[in-house]
Amino acid sequence: MRVALVCFSYPVGTSTILINMLTMLVRMGANIDVFSDSASLQSPPLPRMDRVHLHDLDNCGLLNKVRFKLIRIFHRALRPGSYEAGLEGLRQGWFAKTLATRARMSLNEYEVVFYASYQNLFALPLLPMQKKNIYITLEMLDDTAPSGQDPYINKQLCRHLEHTALTQTDHAIALSPRRKTIFAATAKFPPERISVLPIVPMGRRPEASRYFREKLDIPATTKLFVYSGGIGDWAQLLEIVESVRNWPDDTCLVIHTWNPAILDTPYAERLKEEAKGLPVHFSGEELSHTQLMEALAGVDAGIAFYAQLDDNFSEIMFSSNKICEYLRAGLPVLTSNSPDLCEFMAEQRVGIAGPVADLADNVHRLLSNYNDFKSNIAPCLQRVFDFERCFLDFAANNMPSA
Repeated sequence: MRVALVCFSYPVGTSTILINMLTMLVRMGANIDVFSDSASLQSPPLPRMDRVHLHDLDNCGLLNKVRFKLIRIFHRALRPGSYEAGLEGLRQGWFAKTLATRARMSLNEYEVVFYASYQNLFALPLLPMQKKNIYITLEMLDDTAPSGQDPYINKQLCRHLEHTALTQTDHAIALSPRRKTIFAATAKFPPERISVLPIVPMGRRPEASRYFREKLDIPATTKLFVYSGGIGDWAQLLEIVESVRNWPDDTCLVIHTWNPAILDTPYAERLKEEAKGLPVHFSGEELSHTQLMEALAGVDAGIAFYAQLDDNFSEIMFSSNKICEYLRAGLPVLTSNSPDLCEFMAEQRVGIAGPVADLADNVHRLLSNYNDFKSNIAPCLQRVFDFERCFLDFAANNMPSA
């Protein structure tokens, strides 16, 4: 069975669900071509797997490089109102990467092609026809904000491109039942053609390393809370740092990101200024997925907050790499008070959901009941996050030769 994953402008090596899916497809004997760009393939690198072949769209020969550069320069020459012009207008470079993917994919025929996140779904109508196209909805394009006010993407243009691309989509994957419902309603996609796959690293709890303690000289007696992920105001990091003033003695916060350059951005500089004199440490280093999980297993608790920008952030529970990685590493979690997170934490008792303004109080609460929270994590993972079983059910219904 030959399978392709189209995944440009999305960091493959940080995506738990993509790593899980590739792992399961390899177990099932598939040969897989991954089409992505240099930055997405290297930050951090995808774990090595047999029968997974990486195709770097930025390394596609001198003639194509010149061609794609000219497209970037003269993209206004594309027919106004055309699908191609819309794709390039949404984000510079996406049309060129689509053409590079088309050049590579035309050399083979695939039984199934997976499209990760919306920019890759938008490439679908411009790629060679395949037997089956499956969209992985990593981010939701909901309608909760008008295009002109949206903080990160032109949703009106996205909706136009999505409508066209979904007419050629056979099946979709959502990351939770609630996200499935929202996607079916907003995209007008048949719910019976949407599967739900939970997002959590597969396997056992990783071995704990002393990575953060040794790197940052943190004593073993200090309770270590970690934030691991991107740096931006959507993660409410400034509010998190401010709360540390009221944390218990012998606690500290580590803010870790895979890209050291992010720690030099204006927002990160604001964080460092606010953190002066506080037990707050900053860590920027590209770790492999295995190294990161071992590093997380060596701390005491995880922190993951999300500004409620739209449904994509409000319905974050089952699509957050951070939360699921923390749980797989055996860490209780302090997180936002969105409805799905509040319900999950109340039912599973693996951490506390609350507004970021209450974070200091919730640090005290978590430490006073720490062993109870921690003991609930393994049963929760077994009950709620059985990715292997869900994927096998999905494959049986959607990949007949698997």
